[in-house]
Amino acid sequence: MESKEPLPRAQSMLSSISSDKFILIAGANRTEHFGDAWLLQVDAGNYKWVRLNTSIPPRSGHAGGGDTARLYLFGGQNAHAEKLYNDVVVFDCASLSLSQAVSYTHLTLPTICSV
Repeated sequence: MESKEPLPRAQSMLSSISSDKFILIAGANRTEHFGDAWLLQVDAGNYKWVRLNTSIPPRSGHAGGGDTARLYLFGGQNAHAEKLYNDVVVFDCASLSLSQAVSYTHLTLPTICSV
C-alpha cells in the first residue's frame, strides 16, 4: 500500500521552492534508505504531502541547496548497500523532477572539505 506521507526519516533534504511549497528528497530510517521525493504544500496551517513520480538511488547524509528554479544535491551514502555517492543530482522545480547532472564514478569516496 502506498503511503500518503513520507515514512519517518533522518538525514534527508527539505528545501523551500516557494512561500508555500517544500521539497523533501531521500533520507533514511533504521531499516532502509530512500531515494524518493515529496512535495509538501502548506496553506493556512494545513498541509498536504504529494509523492512525486521521480527518484534517485536511495541515500542519506547528502548536502544540498539551490533557489526557486533548481535544487542541487551532492553525495550521501547508503550504509545498507555499503555505497558512498560522489555525484550531483538536480531537482527541477518547474517539472518537479530529479536528474543526475554529474557522476564521478572513478572516485570511491565523497569529497571532504574543511575550512
